[in-house]
Amino acid sequence: MLERDTDLALTGGYRLHLDPGACAVLRRELPAERWDELESVSAGGGSFTAMHVTDRRLRLLVRVPAEEGEHRLVGRRPLRLALAGGLDDVLDLGVRVTGWRAAAGGEVGKGVGGGVVVVTDRGDLDGDLLVAADGVGSVVARQAAGRATSAPIGLVGLAGRVDGLAPHDEGAPAFLTHGPALAIGPRGTGMFVTRHDVATPLEEPGWVWGLVLARPVDQDPRTVLPDALRQMAGWSPWARGMVASTPADRLGHYRFHAADPHGEMLGWTPGPVAVLGDAVHAMPPTGGQSASTAIADAGDLLAALDDVRAGRRTLEAALSRYQVLLEARARPRVRESLGPARWVQRTSGPVGSAGVVAAAALVRGMRLLTRRGDAA
Repeated sequence: MLERDTDLALTGGYRLHLDPGACAVLRRELPAERWDELESVSAGGGSFTAMHVTDRRLRLLVRVPAEEGEHRLVGRRPLRLALAGGLDDVLDLGVRVTGWRAAAGGEVGKGVGGGVVVVTDRGDLDGDLLVAADGVGSVVARQAAGRATSAPIGLVGLAGRVDGLAPHDEGAPAFLTHGPALAIGPRGTGMFVTRHDVATPLEEPGWVWGLVLARPVDQDPRTVLPDALRQMAGWSPWARGMVASTPADRLGHYRFHAADPHGEMLGWTPGPVAVLGDAVHAMPPTGGQSASTAIADAGDLLAALDDVRAGRRTLEAALSRYQVLLEARARPRVRESLGPARWVQRTSGPVGSAGVVAAAALVRGMRLLTRRGDAA
């Protein structure tokens, strides 16, 4: 296994959602001690019974119940370390893959001739199959497809984490104890916010937030937060206060990418290269489905390789079936994840800004009338 990072604990990112499908794969495929470790560093389903959609003042508009089954909420670093446990003898850190080619005598896409040569910054390596899980901008997937597998969608993210629950529990909407919220505001602004109450050796309990912005923020560490707060004019004082109190070393800045859910996702004949996760079906984090989808991909790929080892299918046939399963799962999830991102984009102009404020007021009014009717 090749990993470009030199220290798995230094990974960026914040909290990930593992849906029932991802939890089922991990329970099935991980050794019992690894699953127990994952359970110990994650929050269970009680922390995610619903997703909430709010206005910029964090007033509840819509509550979407979570899918039935086991859910886990886990920090990216604890998850990565739990999954890497026990792999020291096969995991090579600090190796960057720069490309690949068919092994001598082999024919890419035909499954003959004995595999693939992986080109790295430490020299070439021979293998039977190259599995690429190198994320957005994957050099392996781009070479296999002959094109980029995703593109920027015109939104940027600014995310942060504030350690300690108490400083921001006071004034927080009560519904956040039951699951995260996505707030939609005018002028091309949105915000994801969630309460993370798991303590591990790597992280303290705290609050995690992420801004979704149609206009880029200043990347200078000295001015990034003032710039973000200007874009949050008129937002909930509680939300603005949390953003303002985030330490500079807890901020992350990134562009949103997505695969085309209507176009060709996997455009090559199965051969000695397989891809999974954001390397092939990047989706914005607004759907909270990227990590779970990648884990489901891995489960299907393991099943495909089990078929090859057992002689039930050739490698080409097994990977063909894997690609069908991957596309069937990924396409709707990319579309769903793009939905909230498109809402933010549509509010970036004057008409959209006025529309989102009016729509939020209408929904709040209807909810109030409904409550009064129920009381009567």
